[in-house]
This record gives sequence, C-alpha cells and structure tokens, in this order.
Amino acid sequence: MKIIESYVYRRAICGIPINSLNKTFAMLSKEIEKERYVESIMISLLLKEGYKRFPTDEEFRSQFPIVPLYNLRVNDYTLRKLENYNHLKERISTENYTVEHILPQKIDSHNGKWINELGIDWQDQHQNIYIQLEI
Repeated sequence: MKIIESYVYRRAICGIPINSLNKTFAMLSKEIEKERYVESIMISLLLKEGYKRFPTDEEFRSQFPIVPLYNLRVNDYTLRKLENYNHLKERISTENYTVEHILPQKIDSHNGKWINELGIDWQDQHQNIYIQLEI
C-alpha cells in the first residue's frame, strides 16, 4: 500500500494527471508475480513511462516546495503526514489544520524562528508563498 500511496501522491505533487490511474491499476494486476508481489509492483510502476510514470526523487523534490498545495486534493493528506512524521505511539489529529497553521499569514520582525526559516529576504519569500496560495 505504501508503494501505491507514494505513486499516487508523487503524481499529484508533480502535476501528472490522474485520469489514467484506473487503467494503470487494472493492468498492474496482470504484471504482478504472486511469489514476489511487492517487488513486482514496485518494478512495474518504476518502469512506466510518460503519463503513467512514477516521478523520481529529483522531480518530487523540485516540485514539492513550489507546488500550490493549498489547491490540491492532497492538502489534508500532506498536513497529516507532516504533523505525524515520527509519531509512532499516538497520532495527532489534523482535522482542523489549514496551511495557515503551518505558515502564519503575518510574520512580524520579532519572530526570529520564521525569519531564519525563510532567509534573508524573508518578507519577499513570505509574500511570494501567499501569492502562490491565492492562485
């Protein structure tokens, strides 16, 4: 399931249309070796090309910071995964989370943590992020 989850999520972040997933998964059942089904699913997905491709780590890393996550269906999923990363014992509820909970709408010059995270041009970076969210 984690392989399928990664495949679908990476495609969403990288802007690869999902309209072919039904066919892809239907054909996948014919490509699976029962003796090594996990490996065969992984290999089959990694060998797909074009609109069926599994985005590479490099492609995902380049898109994740700039994709307007706010408008994607995977927004809630992303917030849940980020918040619960390395929380093995107890899951943190993200039911009421929004992007604003991750990045405040307003940052004053006394908030050193956010200024350090955004860098020297923190005001421009912050403004650009919110401009992207409004698109």
